[in-house]
Amino acid sequence: MKTHMLRFAACAAPLFVPAIALAADEAAGAEGGNPMSWSWAPYVSSLIVFGAAFFILSRTAWPKIVSGLQEREEKIKSDILEAEKSRKQAEKSLAEYEQALADARVEAGKILDQARQDQLRLAAELKAKTEAELNSMRDSAKRDIEAAKKQAVGEIYDHMATVATSIAGRILEREISADDQRRLVEESLSQLQPAGAR
Repeated sequence: MKTHMLRFAACAAPLFVPAIALAADEAAGAEGGNPMSWSWAPYVSSLIVFGAAFFILSRTAWPKIVSGLQEREEKIKSDILEAEKSRKQAEKSLAEYEQALADARVEAGKILDQARQDQLRLAAELKAKTEAELNSMRDSAKRDIEAAKKQAVGEIYDHMATVATSIAGRILEREISADDQRRLVEESLSQLQPAGAR
């Protein structure tokens, strides 16, 4: 507090120079206008007024001013520290955000890679299943064709046996001439064709 009072006194001292000059002017005017004459009375009265004002101000106003300035100084320091703390917290939050963003990008890349691998695996499984079903259908169709072919051949053999028996029975009933033999063969062939067509 003494330091602040000394500063105040140093700042207020130049204010007394005009007061001393004014007192000297008044004294010179009272003595007939001699500017070089000097009287102690105005100087001493100015000094007493200054001392009284300084004493009163140092006891009443100056402590309030000093405490206000100190509070302001402390508040500014506190604000600076708080701003620094906030800046560091913001930098930390930014670093955490950037790290979280980088982690999210890595995780998204892993998820995309896993999805691609799952797609490829599923496509391979579907292809294998489809090929197996096609092979099964192909084998089933071949078996069905073979069975139908065997059945058709069996039916043809049965029909041929019937026709041959019929032809043999006709041959045995009568004597066959060359024309009859040719006619019987043609009839047999005509009977075989519808059976083959069926």
